[in-house]
Amino acid sequence: MKNTHRLFAIILSTTWLLLSAPAISASNNLKTTQLPLQFMDIYTCDTDCDSRYPMHQLSQLPEPLQQLINQQNQKNIYNLDGGEDDGYLFLPARGEVQILIAARSIVVNSFRLMTIKDHKLIDQQLIGFSGPDDTGVINFSIDKGYRLTIKRGISDIEHEKPVVWSEQRVYEISENGKLSEINK
Repeated sequence: MKNTHRLFAIILSTTWLLLSAPAISASNNLKTTQLPLQFMDIYTCDTDCDSRYPMHQLSQLPEPLQQLINQQNQKNIYNLDGGEDDGYLFLPARGEVQILIAARSIVVNSFRLMTIKDHKLIDQQLIGFSGPDDTGVINFSIDKGYRLTIKRGISDIEHEKPVVWSEQRVYEISENGKLSEINK
């Protein structure tokens, strides 16, 4: 009887650990990009990019996540050039919600934030955009409290003058994965 209780306790503990695990387990060897994070940090990174901003390829992700991302790439909701992302940055999970940033550099450098729970897309937002022939610029920052700030502005075509920012919005990434706009 004593062994039965011990076995039951082990099964219960194991089940609890599995259910409370982050959205993407460490066993997949996916390194996390730490917060705070800013668009320009990634955009201008040079020598230590791989260690500070580990980029994962689609083939490195768990199969259900690959399928979800492929579906989103086919929809191409932001009308971005090309059919696939270059890679993915994983941010620290917020409870059971995995937060990742998809990077794409065909023609433009663009970033979109996606929140995922139980292998389902909860929300997504275009958070970074800058191209050599584009005057429109989108810049982002995410703080440790999961507050996302997105700034939109205009640049000269040669990108020689400072960007003139025309709009700023602040969102909170909630524990259920939704992006909720908040007043600053």
